[in-house]
Amino acid sequence: MKQPIKWTSILALGASLAAVGGAQAASFKVRYGASIMGLPVGQLDVSSAIHGSSYEIQATGKLVGLVGLFASGKGGAVANGSLRSIIGQKNTLNPVANSIFQASVRLGKSQKVVRIDTRNGNVTTLSMEPPMDDKPGRVQLLTQHKRAVLDPLSATLMPMRGNELSEKDCNRTIPVFDGGSRLDIVMSYAGMRQADIGGYKGQVLVCNVRYVPLAGHRPARRIIRYMMHNKDMSVWLAPIQGTGYMLPLRVSVRTAAGMATLQAEQWNVTSE
Repeated sequence: MKQPIKWTSILALGASLAAVGGAQAASFKVRYGASIMGLPVGQLDVSSAIHGSSYEIQATGKLVGLVGLFASGKGGAVANGSLRSIIGQKNTLNPVANSIFQASVRLGKSQKVVRIDTRNGNVTTLSMEPPMDDKPGRVQLLTQHKRAVLDPLSATLMPMRGNELSEKDCNRTIPVFDGGSRLDIVMSYAGMRQADIGGYKGQVLVCNVRYVPLAGHRPARRIIRYMMHNKDMSVWLAPIQGTGYMLPLRVSVRTAAGMATLQAEQWNVTSE
């Protein structure tokens, strides 16, 4: 049996990124560059649109640079669905009502495909090809792990609690289900700073990030133990004026090979 899709790693590196929304229609296109110790290893293109109470997020990525010369890899994902109203609800951290998530990843000759449908946060449809393996030591996925969750792309819909960035906007736990595992992304406030990156210029919110696996993982694996204890992960969030949402501008993750970074190279946001 094959390994499950490692959307946890994609999330940790910011490979599935935020959409914008709120009371206004909005759209964005952002190109991100991925690097390890300054060496380019990947490219990610993300686009999204919000129209009223509906949203769609699309992401495509591929390996580049020296890594791309020795290994072929590319993937794509799309999430669409409906949103709850966040107007006047400052404590609402999950604006997604219903969603459909589909993803396909090809590494060399291997391809993996997953679909997750949710209604009111609960998984109603799940398919994975090939299916998740049954290796010893894997923490069993139970029905409870498929409730009150978000798929990896919809999970990045991050509403602000007010009209301006604040410490409270960092402090949140995001419940992610990627089809093969259930994890929490725990964020906490680290500070504010000015940024001038990829066409964005202004204040950003800096949040620390922790990876907390709950089910579907194998605790004995070295990479899992490393990520569970990794305290050198952060994300910079930029506000999208007039929408009440934030977008990741930069994601940093310490790895055994050095610091991995995903950073915006082209930033194009339009609010109507």
